[in-house]
Amino acid sequence: MGQLPIYSSFLEKNDKFVVDDHFFRIDTVEQFDKWYSFMTRRVDEKIEKSKTERTNINNMFRGMGEAKYKLMTSSQRFWITNELEQWWRPRRYLEFIQVFVQNARKKLLFKKVFEYYKLAPNQRDFPILSILQHYGAPTPLMDWTYNLDVALFFASENARPSYSTNEIDHYFSIYHIEKNKQHYKEFYNLLDYSGGSFPQITTFYGWEDYQNSIFYISDFEDKRIPSRSFVDERPITTFYNQNIIPQEGLFIFNPFPDKPLEDCFNTNHSQRGNNLELLPFSCFNIRKDLGEYVRRRIKRNGIDSKFIYPELKKYCNDLVEEFLDQAVER
Repeated sequence: MGQLPIYSSFLEKNDKFVVDDHFFRIDTVEQFDKWYSFMTRRVDEKIEKSKTERTNINNMFRGMGEAKYKLMTSSQRFWITNELEQWWRPRRYLEFIQVFVQNARKKLLFKKVFEYYKLAPNQRDFPILSILQHYGAPTPLMDWTYNLDVALFFASENARPSYSTNEIDHYFSIYHIEKNKQHYKEFYNLLDYSGGSFPQITTFYGWEDYQNSIFYISDFEDKRIPSRSFVDERPITTFYNQNIIPQEGLFIFNPFPDKPLEDCFNTNHSQRGNNLELLPFSCFNIRKDLGEYVRRRIKRNGIDSKFIYPELKKYCNDLVEEFLDQAVER
């Protein structure tokens, strides 16, 4: 079985991310509260400046339960751990993704969903991937969110104190991308690249040979592109997916078979020196011992498992129970 790459120490990891000396590692409740207040204040200020937006689309977050893990998609992990490159020769990684999508297209359930939305077969690749991603299949999509509390939920959901002697094993991580700080044509909306229409996986064949751009996919952004004559206004990520709306979720598409997201940006390490602007994004590491505190802190904002993983049948049953209780009280 193939081994996934990990960071052996913070010294190795820090070379990849913007490191804030004040909040590089968060070890106490007091430090967490200061960091949380700082981050939410920054986000709130930007929302105030653009009240027309449905959500603050400049700030993107991802929570990871282990600080040592590199940012890899589920299909990358599947590809590496099962050593599928040996199975699949001479075909390449994205061809494996394409065959997986083609098999999904044949399923009657998916056919019904996409026929209802009047999506032609050549428009279904990324909507299918978005469904597969949220229900456990390996895809080249990585979950991110516009909501810091949601990222904290996923990072702390299973956080428990560690007894490892390696310092990095005692932390979970929050990653933060500020979209407007990324280099031109290095990080942009998939629809910008495709001219406003739904692209196909085959579009990216050979991408790893000559490109280094990364795309994100979001139904929360205004998809009108003034320079384009046509933009498909139908959603991509919210088809048949009730989770992504409360999670304020978006996806980042990584077309490379074994390159972590933090290595996908055009970061010239030899010329970077002390210029933090050339680093792709930030990472904050929070001690796992604070997991319970973090879970209860964000629960005050309504973020818990019932919200993150909504079961609409239970919600409706609860409403009936509440109504009956009110009727008795009268």
